[in-house]
Amino acid sequence: MNNYMLKYSIFIFVTALYAQLSYDSFPKSLDNELIGDIPTFKTAPLNIDQLYLEDISDKANGLPYRFGYSFPVNIDFFDLASCHLLPNEDKICRLQLESEDAYSINMIFNYFFLSEGSELFIYNPGYSDILGAFTNENNKSYNRFSTTPIDGDIVIIEYYEPHTSDESIINISNIINGYKNVFRGYEDSEECNNNVNCPDFQSWNDEISSVVLTLTDGGTRLCSGSMINNVNQDLELYFLTSETCLGGHEDWIFMFNYESPGCNNQDGSTSQTVSGATLLAHDSESDFALLRLEEIPPVEYDIYFSGWDVSGNNPINCTSIHHPVGDIKKISNHEGVAISDGWFFNDDTHWRIDEWVDGITEPGSYGAPLFNQNKQIVGQLHGGESSCQEPIDDYYGKLSHSWNLGLKDWLDPNNTGVTTLDGIGVINSPDPEITYSNDTYDVLMLENELETLNLLLTNTGEEESILSYQIYNSPFFETYTTPDEANYYWIDSDYSDIENYYWINISGAGNQVWFENNDSASGPFDIGFEFPFYNNLYSEFIISPNGWIGFGEDNPGYENLSIPSDDAPKPAIFAFWDDLNPINLESSPDMSGRVKYVSDGNRLVVSYTDIFQWGDDAPNNFQIVIYKNGHIDINYAGMSGDRTSSTIGIQNSDGSIGQQIIYNDYYVHNFLGLSFEQSPSWLTIDNQNYLFNDLNYQESTNHIIEVNGNQLSSDSYTTYIHIESNATGAITIPVSVQIGYQADLGDINYDNTINVQDVVLLISMILSNYPPNLEADINQDGDINVLDTVLLIDLILD
Repeated sequence: MNNYMLKYSIFIFVTALYAQLSYDSFPKSLDNELIGDIPTFKTAPLNIDQLYLEDISDKANGLPYRFGYSFPVNIDFFDLASCHLLPNEDKICRLQLESEDAYSINMIFNYFFLSEGSELFIYNPGYSDILGAFTNENNKSYNRFSTTPIDGDIVIIEYYEPHTSDESIINISNIINGYKNVFRGYEDSEECNNNVNCPDFQSWNDEISSVVLTLTDGGTRLCSGSMINNVNQDLELYFLTSETCLGGHEDWIFMFNYESPGCNNQDGSTSQTVSGATLLAHDSESDFALLRLEEIPPVEYDIYFSGWDVSGNNPINCTSIHHPVGDIKKISNHEGVAISDGWFFNDDTHWRIDEWVDGITEPGSYGAPLFNQNKQIVGQLHGGESSCQEPIDDYYGKLSHSWNLGLKDWLDPNNTGVTTLDGIGVINSPDPEITYSNDTYDVLMLENELETLNLLLTNTGEEESILSYQIYNSPFFETYTTPDEANYYWIDSDYSDIENYYWINISGAGNQVWFENNDSASGPFDIGFEFPFYNNLYSEFIISPNGWIGFGEDNPGYENLSIPSDDAPKPAIFAFWDDLNPINLESSPDMSGRVKYVSDGNRLVVSYTDIFQWGDDAPNNFQIVIYKNGHIDINYAGMSGDRTSSTIGIQNSDGSIGQQIIYNDYYVHNFLGLSFEQSPSWLTIDNQNYLFNDLNYQESTNHIIEVNGNQLSSDSYTTYIHIESNATGAITIPVSVQIGYQADLGDINYDNTINVQDVVLLISMILSNYPPNLEADINQDGDINVLDTVLLIDLILD
């Protein structure tokens, strides 16, 4: 692991006293060679089948969604940990916790007191997930503490104590085995749910910021809830949820802004958390609970305290924002009047949403706010029956009924009689809103033509707001990375719904590669086509035993470097550049695995199978796939060796431009797919590929999108215009281009017959219900309209 990179990859935030802060530090064991194994405490195995049976019963009984099982323990950290004195007499103590088959581990400390100057870290062995440093500013008056889940079934607790510091007390009462992969799957909820950062919901940005995912019931269950304003508008940390969610509130974790950055299913950050709360009021009639957070969320969380309406008037066009089954934040919409109803035998205690227009709720959504047409909370989710097949009958406890059951004492302590209140933000700057003239482009043109399109963007937000955005052209539907200087983008299967992992098995075909030794490349070999790479065409390639292929001279260096670099192989594709040792012509007991390649004239596959790293006997399997159109895939399977010591990426012919995915850090896992592709040069935005701009309130700008047919032959092409802004999640605008005719003029459905079916399809195109094509422009005037219909009918009658 590269210590410098790790120091600055840790998420750092500092805020007011008593906040849960991660201090600007890093585990001291990284800079000190500690001798000896780390003592390990293992929990008992779980009966997963039994847990899932219990979960079915929980759902039927309306209990919050359970993701983990809590093992009660009584661990004095200092009794079990191994401690090492450093030369300066500072002390480092470490203890490893293991819970078999856990997707994640989190903990509850029933006695937690850190002395001044001491630091505590919690991380997994690969350092891919790190919490800390926690310090004495995380101490609470009731001496408890809890953590968010750490990825994997092993975690290490590391304590650092300066020699000048007093002793700390650290006692663990619960270890939670996350037997469900809730914070790494982000696709667990039903498909009909909507991600909050879709452009259609940008007017809800404030209220979205108020909704929080909570880890309840000893860190084992998940609920939703919202920060809520009070009449004094003093930013008191009041949190509204469901009474059903209560249990162990002193140890609750509150996770802010766990949401996809865009409209697609993309994982969000789980690092924005605080822990601990005090219960203020609750009641079962309307199933409400009001708590006060014990830690102040950092300003960087940009939280919002939603307003409310306790008038009792029937709300209309309601909206609910929530975390179904602990998934990234979702939003559900209703049209019409919410119905005053009861829950079982009580009358008029709940609002019933008879049907959602889009979106639903699920376990994990319990406690989520229901907003009225004025974006004010009118209730919190108690339960219901909705599903994608039947999005009906969800019940929200009325805020108006909860008002005199203890809620008013906190939200209107001076008894002002206010019945409606707007929300307030910690950062209360004017909000921008973006509108755009086109959400898709279908371009029909002949070869050698130039087509000019217009994209009008406007800031329609609040007065004095500033819309800041970046706009660019990418070959991938999802937004993920900025391009290198040659406009190469990358994406992986962890992030993308479209670029799925797909291993190509060539074990029964292809050509065996023999290496003279364990560092010198073989080749050149014939690619089988001309491969475009960094604006050059290559017909031959070489294969290195050290996990890369190149299109120039060999570079036998076994020690991988950061790229781009003139000292690294170039031009090259690095799938797993490390000191590898496949079978070669030299005799060595450490050799293992073979390399093969095969080309079909459109695709070249190079597979590394069961390859050992030097000095290691764990096999690694990966492959590089390049395509005639310039697309590059790298696939990983059975990666059993050290996955933190390689370079992964691509670079050009002089080592000046490249896309580095990782250098000597954790990234690779089994069944991971990685893709690279250059944005098409035939489409430009204001004669550029990537640009930034700001728009003041009500200001507009028109971007010129140019499609250059001189670079294209007769075929169909697709690319994507992405807009990322401070107003909403990423906006993706597909651009489809058809160059030349695909069939005879008038054969609109390409069935080699011109008949009434083509007329039906043409009318659908005119009504904008179907994408147009050149074959529908019968009079070739550049427009598809009723005149073309008349001419098509004439063609059929003739």
